[in-house]
Amino acid sequence: MYTETSVAVDAGTECVIESTTPILTLADFDQPVRQPGQTAVLSLKFSEVVAQPPVTIGGVAMASDAFAVTADAATVDALADAWTVTTTVALDALDGPLAFTVGPDVEDAYGNKNPKTYIRPVGPDSDRPLVDGTPPVLRLVSFVSDNAFDDKLAVPGDTLRLTFEANELVSAPAVTLGAGAGAAATVS
Repeated sequence: MYTETSVAVDAGTECVIESTTPILTLADFDQPVRQPGQTAVLSLKFSEVVAQPPVTIGGVAMASDAFAVTADAATVDALADAWTVTTTVALDALDGPLAFTVGPDVEDAYGNKNPKTYIRPVGPDSDRPLVDGTPPVLRLVSFVSDNAFDDKLAVPGDTLRLTFEANELVSAPAVTLGAGAGAAATVS
């Protein structure tokens, strides 16, 4: 952007010419992993105020009601430099990175359009969530007891050790052992 002083009859009048295109400086999701049916929020930050940008998430064009101007955004009328886009991950979404695009033709207050389509996270530490709709599978489940006669036999007072492996990273499961309601086990 530059300012030029007019040499016409209206001396002292300034004319501002703005020809830079707006640049996406941040595209980041709120969570690293989402399951189908869960909400995902995409935060967008631009180099200047822009009209509501064209965005697709999971191959779906986002409707106007999915957008919000962030509380700390710079705004001019209906334009802002920071937006959030909220969507629900489709129930039939495939496992893997959640696809999204921003652009093309993000438009600033002066009508300048950026023809680029952004398809990757932008900015330091930005990412997009992995969609994980496949439940983990336990495999190699085995147990041993400290029974003095048979490590596959357990009587009241014996300690059991249950060992299993999952096909992906899992959080510590809740394990109960015994008949009826059972007793909670210590998991490590």
